[in-house]
Amino acid sequence: MSDDSGIIAFDASYEYRIIDGVVRVIEIESRRFVWSGKPDSENAYRLASARALVGCVVLLEWWHRPAWENLIKITSQGDVLWRSGPLLEVDTYVGLHGVVDAKVRVNSGSGFRYDLDWRTGEVLSRVFVK
Repeated sequence: MSDDSGIIAFDASYEYRIIDGVVRVIEIESRRFVWSGKPDSENAYRLASARALVGCVVLLEWWHRPAWENLIKITSQGDVLWRSGPLLEVDTYVGLHGVVDAKVRVNSGSGFRYDLDWRTGEVLSRVFVK
């Protein structure tokens, strides 16, 4: 059995899945294909959502470019609802740990853990954990 954590996420109506860096969206009830693509034309690395929410947060691959806004929230049609704000000078998000109580938990390369607001992407808290 494979570990699908981070490459498959479900919201209230859709399944989001990463296949070779591409996000693929399927309607859960009908199993109908909805959308497939690379958000912001970048490879997707990890996904997070929650059954009671709408949309999906996508962590984009970061290792090929320094310090950029590589965390976004998309709709089932692939439209970008928000982009994470810039972090410290040479930092970027490297870990997406899920969504709890409408908060997105992520880690940065410099050792900080962030909780972001699900609706807006705004930083709610930042703690050094490394």
